[in-house]
Amino acid sequence: MLLPADPALPTLPAALDPNHVAAALDAALTARPGAVTRVRDCRLERFRYRKAERAILLYRLRLAEANGERPSFLAGHLYPGEKARALGRNHEAKAAASARSWAGGYLPEMRLFAQLFPHDRRLPGLAPLVERLLHRPQEVLADLAVGNAAPSEILPVRWRPGLCATLRLSWPGTQHRLYAKVYPDAAASGAAFAEHRAFAGALRATGGPLDAAAPCAHLPDFGAVLTEEVPGRPLDALVADGGPAAVDAGGQVARALVHLHRAPVRLAGRRTAAQTVRAAEHGGRLLAWAVPALERRIGRLLREVAEGLEEGFALPTHLDLKPDHLLLHEGRITVVDLDSAALSDPVADGAKLFARLQDAERSARRATAAAAFLDAYRAAMPESWAARLPAHYACALLGLAVRALQHAEPDWPRRVANLLGRAERALAGEKDELLAGFEDGG
Repeated sequence: MLLPADPALPTLPAALDPNHVAAALDAALTARPGAVTRVRDCRLERFRYRKAERAILLYRLRLAEANGERPSFLAGHLYPGEKARALGRNHEAKAAASARSWAGGYLPEMRLFAQLFPHDRRLPGLAPLVERLLHRPQEVLADLAVGNAAPSEILPVRWRPGLCATLRLSWPGTQHRLYAKVYPDAAASGAAFAEHRAFAGALRATGGPLDAAAPCAHLPDFGAVLTEEVPGRPLDALVADGGPAAVDAGGQVARALVHLHRAPVRLAGRRTAAQTVRAAEHGGRLLAWAVPALERRIGRLLREVAEGLEEGFALPTHLDLKPDHLLLHEGRITVVDLDSAALSDPVADGAKLFARLQDAERSARRATAAAAFLDAYRAAMPESWAARLPAHYACALLGLAVRALQHAEPDWPRRVANLLGRAERALAGEKDELLAGFEDGG
């Protein structure tokens, strides 16, 4: 992955190369006497970057051990100067007495502080929770339906190093699953537990078509929240199938989303238009660094987005709405992953979900669920919201462009340029880009 050099982080090109990382990690894993773990596959999953300040990289691994292969993750941290070395040496010193195998440390070839999942210095409850679930599950799960049995599988679903991690727990011979989300501390997990339960209760009380996944337990010792798996089929799976079911689902979700925005849900957080613009500007700087030729276009796009947004809206808004966050089951819809929910401009949800639906359908060269969603959303929302839709849609497309870069998607430079072109056309009003955006394959 070729990106501009950063003199403050000279080893960033090597850290972006999974082959270099695999070799360095393999050497660290096998350095201990009797070690048997080896790296079979390493892929860059995502990276976060601030010029001259830091880069945080997440790699998806396949590790071979004595009893077979297993998936895992590695988090890598780059900093200017000697910070990564100091963090790595400190981690190694703390782990030396207790760790049976390499769990993290300093990789000198890339000046990288690395931590192997589930070890995360900013999520201190993550590794102890996994250890407890494996060896003393009754101390964590005794009050739940699963009883004292240890999970047969603890699968890392998502890990945002330093921010949060989500585990999926499965049990042998059952369809029962739990999700454990780990936060930096008990205060953060306690706040999430209380707000998510209140959110779900308020939605349920409306008697409307939408539910929210409510957590079933708080584990303050680990900074974790447990939630039962919600029955239903994710919207993205229905979209992949296409056909009448996808069209029906698109319309059903649109009406449920407008119901959410009008529901009497209390949320502590607030997201203003100015904050939305600042987040877009941060993404724009990352894109401009990666593709300097696009800098002027990105700057012009950001100015137009700022002009198209309005302050003063404070309605319940999910703010991270993706097709896989919506589960459809027996005529009802359940929304999951409520961490970003806040009082904000609700049009942000409709625009982001529509952009993601288009994105899911672009490979099939069709816009069935996306078009059905937009038609139903426009029909259900107040007429005054429509004027803000192009700006929020352009913002959502910019977010997809940032995602393409951060996830090192195949042919990401072309994809970034296509997504920016779609955003520009939507803001210019040259045509109904909201319906035609899938045509260019961006």
